[in-house]
Amino acid sequence: MKEWIGGEERKNHYSWANILVVPYTWAPYQSAVVTDAAAYGLPLVVTKVGSVWELPSYFGCGVIVEPKSVNSLTAGVKKVYSDYNHYLKGINRYARVASWQSSTKSHIDYYKKIIRRN
Repeated sequence: MKEWIGGEERKNHYSWANILVVPYTWAPYQSAVVTDAAAYGLPLVVTKVGSVWELPSYFGCGVIVEPKSVNSLTAGVKKVYSDYNHYLKGINRYARVASWQSSTKSHIDYYKKIIRRN
């Protein structure tokens, strides 16, 4: 089992996909796979476990389905494909917030606010 996939190989894997399906049944954490896929422009179908569902919930970049349900998973995939452009818009919203430029600006603004208080 390969434990680490580097940037170029990861890019290659995501480049042939249209969506990312994450059928986790247990996940007490956020998955880097979810944020990576969103960063590569892939709408998501994720189960509502742990915090993997938060990104598609907040940005509208995917569908959240019940864990351990083939029917729910199938319906989620069909829903993404039936309104694919809607979910791409959510991916774009996420990309604007998650960009280095946006993150840098947010941090600088926050530090300026702290300096002004002191």
